[in-house]
Amino acid sequence: MGLRTSQASSAPLSKDLRNFLDYVDNRDVENDEYVDELKDYIHNLSKNTEWRNEYLDNQTHMMFHDEDVREEGIAAGKMEAIRGMIALMRNNGIAEEKLKPQIQTQFDLTDAQMQELFK
Repeated sequence: MGLRTSQASSAPLSKDLRNFLDYVDNRDVENDEYVDELKDYIHNLSKNTEWRNEYLDNQTHMMFHDEDVREEGIAAGKMEAIRGMIALMRNNGIAEEKLKPQIQTQFDLTDAQMQELFK
């Protein structure tokens, strides 16, 4: 799906801007000095192994960072749900001594996690 530059505005666009937007939208642009220069620059960058490796390292780092953040969010949500369940069970008169081993087994929690939940 393209940028739909023709629908972006009713105001007329300059030829240079139209060519640039067409290039960004992966359309062929011919006889435009700026677009040709941009193509050459990007082509040269893609041949530069140091830059490419640095770019890929950055992309990989960002991907793993996003995955770590997502996992942290899931873990935090799980712990919050368990806290809510503990509160409900307490409100229904279930003794903590009976509750703790069941919670730890059911959710495969460490002793440190259990201490955090039952403080």
